[in-house]
Amino acid sequence: MKKQLLFLGALALSCMAQAQTITDTVFYTGSYDSIVVQCFDSIEFVAYGASGVDGEYTGGTGGIGAMAGGKLAVNGGDVIYFFAGGQEGFNGGAMAGDSAVNTGGSPFYYSGNGGDASDVRLNGMSLTDRVLVAGGGGGGSAGPQGS
Repeated sequence: MKKQLLFLGALALSCMAQAQTITDTVFYTGSYDSIVVQCFDSIEFVAYGASGVDGEYTGGTGGIGAMAGGKLAVNGGDVIYFFAGGQEGFNGGAMAGDSAVNTGGSPFYYSGNGGDASDVRLNGMSLTDRVLVAGGGGGGSAGPQGS
């Protein structure tokens, strides 16, 4: 009996003999989640990259994160790592204003952070172990400087 897991984006899964499909969702936590494959032949993923943050004042709007999906054949003992992106620079999103210095007397407004990617990795945690990536959106530009 083939079973699959549909990943939508903390996994608490158990093998249920009668189940054909189990659906679960991973949310941004600032860390990763993982499972050890025990009772699935394939896993279907739909991942969403985090949107970028809007810029301050009258700045630009942050970009929308990408969506990516696919189906992966797995074997018992495989370890699947889920990295759900956010807007805090956890999984590749640029942190705006980290090195900005205001040396003038004018108001200083920051651009928005870029959104993190969301990705799935197979049997390792390095970037080369990625099997699916949904990119994050760009951060919005800063508003006009001056008064």
